[in-house]
Amino acid sequence: MRIRALAMSLCLIVSGTAGCAVETPRHVSPSSAIRLDQPRLVQPDPSEFGAALPTTRTGTPYTFADIVVCLNRPGKVTVESAVVVGPSGGLRLDALATRPSVNGRSQVGGANLSLAKLGFSPGGATVIDRVCPAAPRGAGAVGNYYELGLQFSKTDDVTATGHGVDVHYHTEAGAEMTLRIPFILVLCKGRDPAVPDCG
Repeated sequence: MRIRALAMSLCLIVSGTAGCAVETPRHVSPSSAIRLDQPRLVQPDPSEFGAALPTTRTGTPYTFADIVVCLNRPGKVTVESAVVVGPSGGLRLDALATRPSVNGRSQVGGANLSLAKLGFSPGGATVIDRVCPAAPRGAGAVGNYYELGLQFSKTDDVTATGHGVDVHYHTEAGAEMTLRIPFILVLCKGRDPAVPDCG
């Protein structure tokens, strides 16, 4: 698959599509069985998207904060951690943070800055309590989301790739869940004929 130029989730929201990404229970004790009335973390559009950066270096931060998430029903969940799905070339996720979205704020994609320098507060658990709007096209809909900030880097001087991000969180009832963000990332080492997105 040839990755499109960065497809921002926010743009997908404005287009009026809606849905949720794959989420699976990791562990549920008998006293906290998953119930339909528990809030779940979702991504308003589940479509695969991604970015391919043409020339990247080891030890340099590559940060994306144009992914938005929300809850499918009222309540709260706590984001604990996130991991790259199928990483290669030394791709790593160094930091995760969230912040309430604000109408008019520019979205960030592929910046060579840390989350902290972009105004996020990485580290520690994050509580999400905003419910996805019923009508994404409605006025003020952007303010109903949380921006998910992901800071990547690579350890090897080669093209690095990742095939998604698993965000681990738990509900107030204690159910541990995972939301998979279908974000495909390619950090090219210049022109790489072996990788279509780096050609």
